[in-house]
Amino acid sequence: MASNVQLKEAVAKLRTQMGLPEREVKDRFQQATDIGYWQNLCPFMGVTDEESLARLGHTTPSSEQEGSALLNLEKHGYFQMPALLAPATVARMRSSVEAVRAAGWPAVFSWVYDDFWAALRTPPMVRFFRRQLGAGYLQSASGLWVHYVDPRKRGSGWVPHVDSTKDQGRITVWIPLMDVTIRNGCMYVIPEDRVPPTLSASFGDWTSISRQELEALLHGVTPLPAAAGSVLGWSHRVIHWGGAATDLAAGPRISLAADFLHEKSTPGSDELPVFDANLPPFPVRLRVIGKSIHDYEKFEPLMQKYAGLVTKLIEWGS
Repeated sequence: MASNVQLKEAVAKLRTQMGLPEREVKDRFQQATDIGYWQNLCPFMGVTDEESLARLGHTTPSSEQEGSALLNLEKHGYFQMPALLAPATVARMRSSVEAVRAAGWPAVFSWVYDDFWAALRTPPMVRFFRRQLGAGYLQSASGLWVHYVDPRKRGSGWVPHVDSTKDQGRITVWIPLMDVTIRNGCMYVIPEDRVPPTLSASFGDWTSISRQELEALLHGVTPLPAAAGSVLGWSHRVIHWGGAATDLAAGPRISLAADFLHEKSTPGSDELPVFDANLPPFPVRLRVIGKSIHDYEKFEPLMQKYAGLVTKLIEWGS
């Protein structure tokens, strides 16, 4: 039987073999660090354009809708709000994701574009975050992603998990860029108040459960179909996952995700850098994109292919 050292060496060798060739890493790095490259790839998207936030089309939820979302977050640990991004904005962002992927990049590189940051900085979102997280809330570098679930490849969302075990002053925000249904892999949650009190508060500590506990958990599963441009979110202790796309899905499920911290939360080293209401500079965006690819290899092992590029981007963006 192979020793732990031998297994680690074997894994390292496999990662090296599946990675991008050195020449492609160099070429990709030169492209990635060139703002002009991204502007040419998606001429309809801004990159560090000061007017991007002002131009972003959005709507405003009613006070009842916002109040209901905040109450649901407090009571159940998750929330939903109606479509806040204008259809034209959503279509533009969705087109940029498709263009990024068609050019051979992981979908998360769509975060080079202003709209992905600006979508979380519209007046309605700022007001919601301030009411929930305090006026000094921040966006974390952790949790940044673009999900692409392709039914043609029998795609599915990530397995059941919680986003962290840190204090409760953290929420994940998830925005679909197309209508999300059970057919194309909507999100599922188990509301916090539906988890049996006999189970540990930390999902990661569960090693076994009773039949009665399993029945309660399954009975509590809540699907979250959502319209394109709407806003979903949950606390970091909520168990959630993405469903599997079916043959009946009309197209892929595309969505973006980001994490936010309460003003009184102390960011962990894995959550740095943190971002305020301003759009971050281009090098920092690439650093965080690289970090996200590295962090989420655990959910998407094929991201290991970009390990060499990720290392260079993190160093460059720092």
